[in-house]
Amino acid sequence: MARKPRISFPGALHHVIIRGNHMEKIFTDDKDREKFLRFLKIYNERYKFMLYAYALMKNHVHLLIEEGEIPLSKIMQGIEQSYTQYYNRRFKKSGHLFQGRYKALLCDKENYLIILVRYIHLNPVRAMIVKRPGDYKWSSHNAYVTDDNGDFVNKEFVLSLFSGNKRVAIKRYKEFIKDGMETEEELSYISGNYVGDEEFIGKMEKKTTQLSREELNINLEEITRLVTDKFNVDKRLLFEKGRGRVKSKVRGIVGLLARDITNITLKEISHYFNRDSSTMSIAIAKIEREVEIDNDLWRYLSELKIQIKKFT
Repeated sequence: MARKPRISFPGALHHVIIRGNHMEKIFTDDKDREKFLRFLKIYNERYKFMLYAYALMKNHVHLLIEEGEIPLSKIMQGIEQSYTQYYNRRFKKSGHLFQGRYKALLCDKENYLIILVRYIHLNPVRAMIVKRPGDYKWSSHNAYVTDDNGDFVNKEFVLSLFSGNKRVAIKRYKEFIKDGMETEEELSYISGNYVGDEEFIGKMEKKTTQLSREELNINLEEITRLVTDKFNVDKRLLFEKGRGRVKSKVRGIVGLLARDITNITLKEISHYFNRDSSTMSIAIAKIEREVEIDNDLWRYLSELKIQIKKFT
């Protein structure tokens, strides 16, 4: 059975949980944790998403992320791949570090944002690692009450929900955290892959249907035209036989955009360009690698994604 696609759109708030493969540890020491936070910061700066809270546990991680123009799948792909490569190099391992597909709960930001921030920050306390959240170095809690360890955490918005006065906001935030320590966090608002009530879930499922319809209205012809115009390449060259670095790169970009934004399959993309699936797969994978190190290419692709979404 095909996996149900994640709901992804600018402004979507996700409680993300990534776990170690077979529940094994993903952090062996503070060096690992520092490296993970470094990657988290790098991709936060690159993809411009809002990070409201995090907690690095021994065998799993909690993140509270609000999407910008870049989808959550792309954000998590970058973070997980970069950290896995680092971890495998350090310990001379190979294969998967994380357990399959990360879990992402779509959250009602208006009603549950501060509750989720508290839930994540109290994770080390409830796991009996520390007695107070301020004693745990590897969460974003201290970013809310000090200027340390949080230059990329979007704490200002959350604190503003407590008060417009920062000093008062921090005081009320601390009281809110203390209240959470004295009672078990109510989890009845979690339903399936959602954090919210029935009305919120209904709205999100309706939005999923709308997004799917939008995706189906895009075709490869239209995406190819936008890409070739952007890179000033004669579209006809992409269908010619023979190799060519520029042609392969542009085909890879078209394939990557079609795969990430639409329901178009690799088989359909390959057939469109009269290439075999393995060739197209290699071309797309090459673009994915280039995007990680080429900021100009990343910016071009981001602009194209925005154009394509407007085009629908």
